[in-house]
Parts: sequence; structure tokens; C-alpha cells
Amino acid sequence: MLRRLAPISLALLILASPAASQTTLPSDAPAATSPQTENVSATPLAQLDLFTPGAPAIAADTELWKGADIASLRRAMAEIAPRKGEAAANALAIRLLSTSSRAPAGAENDPDLAAERVMALIRLGALDTAGTILARTPGVASHAKLTRAAAELALWRGAISEACALARSAPEGGDQTDVLSLRAFCLLQAGKVSEAQLALDLAGTGDTAAAPVIKLLIAAAAGQATGPGLADSGLAFAISRAFNLDMAKAVATAAPEALRQIARDEAQSPDIRREAAVTLLEFGPDGSGASALALALPIPSPPALTPPSPAKGRRKRTVVETPLPEPRVQQLARLYGQLNSASDPAQNASALLAWLKANAGAGFRGASALVADPLAKLDPALVPEADQIWLRRAKAANGQDENAVVDEVKAKPVAQTCPPLEITRWPEILTALAHGVRGEAALEALTTLKSPGERVLVAQVLALTGFKAEAQNVTLDGLLTARAP
Repeated sequence: MLRRLAPISLALLILASPAASQTTLPSDAPAATSPQTENVSATPLAQLDLFTPGAPAIAADTELWKGADIASLRRAMAEIAPRKGEAAANALAIRLLSTSSRAPAGAENDPDLAAERVMALIRLGALDTAGTILARTPGVASHAKLTRAAAELALWRGAISEACALARSAPEGGDQTDVLSLRAFCLLQAGKVSEAQLALDLAGTGDTAAAPVIKLLIAAAAGQATGPGLADSGLAFAISRAFNLDMAKAVATAAPEALRQIARDEAQSPDIRREAAVTLLEFGPDGSGASALALALPIPSPPALTPPSPAKGRRKRTVVETPLPEPRVQQLARLYGQLNSASDPAQNASALLAWLKANAGAGFRGASALVADPLAKLDPALVPEADQIWLRRAKAANGQDENAVVDEVKAKPVAQTCPPLEITRWPEILTALAHGVRGEAALEALTTLKSPGERVLVAQVLALTGFKAEAQNVTLDGLLTARAP
């Protein structure tokens, strides 16, 4: 039975850690010295390792993973995934994993850990960063997990031939289920059904998590690839698109990248595209423009109501037809269209307010980002006093008003007390925090973000590891998702 620890004990441990007095990011700049021309000594550059490649737009932080426990870091990277209603946590996870740094001691040349980092970025939808890192990582083709990561990236990018080439040349190592499944898909695409079936027979004894994909491939091999598709992995999405499977039910569990592509896919019905757009906003702001494109698609007018004719010989009576409620996704698309077509400031204010209210919940931050421009130009005087809080919330979500963030958190603070927490990852988090291992503590904390009580502690950990703005936004997401004004 798992032990339980009161939140006050965790808070005391956090506040007692050495990191509590050092929340600023470390600097690699050397101490200033007076210029001299004699006795100049050259300092050799730090040796590059598999964590050196990173996103060029994110400042390098060579100490981010210093002192990290490799096993804990490997587990956290394998578990991190995008979550609806957690835009700030998703963004911070991408930032941590995208940062050019030094690998933890002992993992400088660990291709498996490097592959876990890339796969986590792919799951989070940061395909460009994952591609940049793989392009700058030596020996990708000679390591099993790195090859699989490269193949997964190729599948998401629609480069099926490249993914198949990687699958054919992938070295052995670890569970081969995903590689065998990809090979089976490639063989089916080439018309080699019997060889594909053999690959599937071998894959069937591996990882059970791949079972849904294998079932799709078995059906395809039997010429019975029909029904709902899947969109939670690059391979599942590629199979579903190759065999024209119905994506309507796949949207609810689709990965962010799949949602972006579905929202743009003209082969999909407008309803499915709009559904993908709305679901994508639940993961946070959509910088790709896919959501705006799908929500702007024309919406058919609701059918006119025709009262039924009374039966012969009976007295005529008045029949009042009650229209069916409009589906939420269609309602959101209609509101978005009204906002874009508003002809005067008052109409614009009314449409904007209706849009924000309709998006209360997990998609509020993404929906607010979609209307950032009209929100910034809006005259608050056009909005009733009772509804001003919607404007403050949206501006807080967009970072357009720093005071709005603070005011929102102060106005409705997250519960000050939280229930006892099961001891799962918190020992590792507190150990990392006590030793000043900023990257590990922050990433581990993000994997535990499941309850209001844990949100309080996660925000504390993030603040103490130097991510103060992110801590505030993680707290804000809890308010935007769970509470109405």
C-alpha cells in the first residue's frame, strides 16, 4: 500500500530546500576581468553530447539537467504528454525538452535517453524542434530508438517513403513491435500482403499498447480496413489516412499534430474539421492557423421547421415545434463567424463576449488567443460591468495584461488546502529540488499535474526552479479550466 503524505509536509520540504533561495536562472557568462595581452590561457570548449542540439529560438542552459537522476529523467520523458486544459504545462514541457544543454552525468552518449527526449517533443507536437535535434544528432541510423523516433517524425510529416526506408534499415534493439508494425504497413502499401502478414505475426507477440494499430493492419491485410480510424500516433494516423478510415471518432483522442492536419484536410467533412479545430484549442493556443481556418468554413442554415399535418377527421390543433439544440462545435463556429463579420464596435463587443462565454473550460486559453487582436482593440466600456471579468480572464490567458493574471489568481485562488497525496513521484521531485536539479524537478512535477492539490505544489516547484511566470500560468490554467467567473 502506498504511503500518504500531508501537503503541509511537502510544502515545508519544498520551502526548506536550497533551491528556495536561488530561483534565478544560472548564467554561463564568465566573470569580468581586466583585458591583458600577456599570460593568455585558452579554455577548451565543453565537449558536445547528445543533449547539445536544441531549438535555436530557446536560450541554451548548460546546467538545466546537471545532477539529474537518469532513471527518473528517462521515466519522466517517457510519460510526458500533452493534456487538454494545460496549455502552460504543455508549453513548459516543450521548452524544457527543446533547450540546448549538457546531458546528465553518465548520459552524455546515451542514445536511448536522447530518443526519449525527441519522442516526447513529437508527442507534444513540436515537430520542427524534434527535426532540428535529430538533424544535429550523430549516428541516428545506428541506434534503434533514435531510428524509431526519426520514423515517427517522418510519418507525422507525411514522408511515408522515408519512414519505410528507416523501418527497413532499423537496427535491432528493445521491443520491435512498432518497427514490425511499420514494416507491415509499408509492405501493404507495396502490395506484399503475405510478407506484411508475417511481420504482423511477429509484431503480435510484442507491446500490447500497439494492439489497436496491429488490429487496423490485420484488417487491412484481410481487405477489411473499414470503420473508425486512429490518430494518437504517427503510424496510426498514417494507416487511417492511407485506407480512408472515418476520423470522426478519432478526433477526441487525437494527438495535437493530427488535429492540426485534420482541421486543414479538405478531404474531411466540414463537421470533422471544425471538431478537430475546437479540440485542438483545448491543448492551448494554435499558432498554425488550422483552427481559425476550419472554424471559418461556411455553416449551413438550420432546416426550416415544418409542423406535421393533422390527421383527417380530427380537430385542428396548434403544434409548437421546438428546434433541436445546435451542436456545440457548430455553435462555436457560428459565433466565430459572427465575430469576424461584426460591422460595428457594439456588435463586435457582443460577439466577442459570446465567444468567450461559450468557450469556458479547457479551451478558454486557446479560444482567447484566437481573438487576441479584436480583444486588444475592444473598448471595455462596450461591455457591461458584470461581464468585465470575461475580458480580464481572456487578457490574462493571452498575457496581454500582467495585472489581470495576478488579479484573477488573487480573486479566486486555488484551494489553499489539498487532500493527502499518494506518494508516487514526489520523493523524486523533492530530492531533485533539494539538490538544485532544476530540469528534472520541473519535468517530474509536470507529470504529476492531476489534481487541485497537486497543482498548488507543482506551481511551488516551478517557482523555486526559476520558472515563476510558468508557475503563475499553471495556476491560471487551473482556474480557467475548472471554474466559471
